[in-house]
Amino acid sequence: MASAYFSAQLALENIAIAKADEAFNQRQLTEAEARYRIGSGALSDVLNFKIRVNEAKTSLINAERIYEEALFGLAALLGMPGSRFPGDMTFARLKQETDEEMKQPNPDTMTAYALLHRPDIAANDFVLKQTEAQIKIARSRYYPFVNLAASVDGDRTEDPGFSQDDFGSRIGLNLTVNLFSGGSDRAKIREAKYRHLEQQQILEDLKLQVSSQVRSSSNLLFSTQRQLVLQRANTDLNRQNRDLVEKEYAAGQVSLVRLNEAQRDLTTAQSRLALALASLRQAWFNLETDTGRILEILPEPGDPSFHQTGK
Repeated sequence: MASAYFSAQLALENIAIAKADEAFNQRQLTEAEARYRIGSGALSDVLNFKIRVNEAKTSLINAERIYEEALFGLAALLGMPGSRFPGDMTFARLKQETDEEMKQPNPDTMTAYALLHRPDIAANDFVLKQTEAQIKIARSRYYPFVNLAASVDGDRTEDPGFSQDDFGSRIGLNLTVNLFSGGSDRAKIREAKYRHLEQQQILEDLKLQVSSQVRSSSNLLFSTQRQLVLQRANTDLNRQNRDLVEKEYAAGQVSLVRLNEAQRDLTTAQSRLALALASLRQAWFNLETDTGRILEILPEPGDPSFHQTGK
């Protein structure tokens, strides 16, 4: 579900990028047409920007389609009627990363937390304790069985009144010692011990898997954090370069090809930045899930914070 949500947000960012690309090329087209009408511009420039506008519109259509598909998928996962969200509901745009999101968690600390709080580890640990109790139950067959029984009876024929002499009581004590069972008790103890050993191995294997998952998720998070820093810096550089090339093109100092290239590089960098930001949020979600902290972060259905947002 988290993947579907972040995919929808990423598609929403690509819609905004395509719209900005279309607006830029439409502005250049308007200026190129004006220059062509007064004889100071070339028809090839007009045709170029028309092509670029159409390409931006195509990208916008594709981004909108991906966004709608992501909404349908997410609505289906949430059990919305007809796999549709209400018409007045929209998704929030991807916000800039926070300082907290850019902190690098300690893998050792996160692993230790997971080993203490993962529900699957707690469940298997409970089963291990059950197997320990089964060993004690099997060993109890070596000890004597003591049965104590007591009863009080009253009897009076054809007389509703009872006196003390009409009551009798009994008490019995039975001691049973199993001297020989043909080795069945020893076999049951051995069976219980092997079940306990098997459960120990299952629990140890699960702990190793959890440790591997947490460290892998931590490593992925570190990677996405570094990539995000680079992509944001790269986007800023491409924006500065595009603005500079635009001014140089307007002054006749660079070719049309250079302007096209600068704009294309900017839109590519913006798309990669949006992907890096969505990947960062997904990496954090994966890490919180692998450690079990997601159970503390997500609100309960009865909690006031459990409601639909983004309206």
